[in-house]
Amino acid sequence: MNSPRGMIGGVEGRSYMPDIFYSYGRCRAGYTALMAMLDPNLKRREYPEVSYTAIGNLGSGLMGIRPLPQNGTIETFPQLTAETGWAALYHAPAGPNTFSVRHEATTKTELTNEAGPELGWRAGFPGKTVALMVNGKRVPAESRIRPGGSQESYCDVRVKAGERCAVSVPET
Repeated sequence: MNSPRGMIGGVEGRSYMPDIFYSYGRCRAGYTALMAMLDPNLKRREYPEVSYTAIGNLGSGLMGIRPLPQNGTIETFPQLTAETGWAALYHAPAGPNTFSVRHEATTKTELTNEAGPELGWRAGFPGKTVALMVNGKRVPAESRIRPGGSQESYCDVRVKAGERCAVSVPET
């Protein structure tokens, strides 16, 4: 949003835009706003608020990682665009656990429980499907409307320490 003197909120205000877009399932707008924040030519890019929100938007927005109320459970929900065929986040902390996540487009996610106790994982994907593939095995999918209004299909998986698990949308 522009004003006669430039962007309303300046760089600080704009740094929150990716989070807002991703929260409402607007991946394209979220990605565009996030890339603007990561642009090396962005004025006042060195402000701590910009880097902190960019890191948060990569993890919670693009990667869709967030803790769930159930103790020891996280969810993932890929919000990649055509420009980003894959994305990965390594060595993320969650309570006593350390884990890594890799998304391939919006149809496959791998989670590795690197350290800590067994980890609950809600593997979510955009759209509605009746089944998902967990380590190559077909399982029923649940569906819901996410906060913000986008459709999601998901399944809950337990991942032991040291294990890697892959969940994907079946090919049609």
